[in-house]
Amino acid sequence: MKAYYKGTLLTACAQDANNHIIPLAFEICDFETKASWLWFLSRLSGSISMRSDMYIVYDRHKGLISAAAEVFPHALHGFCVEHLRRNLISKFRSGANGLGWKFKAAYSANTMQELEEYLSMLDTEDARIRPWLSKVGNHR
Repeated sequence: MKAYYKGTLLTACAQDANNHIIPLAFEICDFETKASWLWFLSRLSGSISMRSDMYIVYDRHKGLISAAAEVFPHALHGFCVEHLRRNLISKFRSGANGLGWKFKAAYSANTMQELEEYLSMLDTEDARIRPWLSKVGNHR
């Protein structure tokens, strides 16, 4: 938030059976920290029921990663591929063209062979991309 009163907006959303996004909760805090995420997620956890198929998707903010694992230890966790795509473009933009669509094609691949084809295309853009993606890893 960039008005006179600055702050950070934390949000939680869910997806219903019709694939619609539903806002669940929001908080305005001074900074995005593990402490602010713990406070927010602990209040959220008291308002929703834990399900066996619950999946938490987030950006790669370290405070959020550890807070979500602490508050929702049995939920599956994963990174938002749109955030990864933007980070990839930002990190490797020097002279590279088509990173966005190649990465999107790679994460949308239906077979390992198709995935490897798109990863090879990314390799030709910048040899550091595949090792960077490997370091990102995957969570629970």
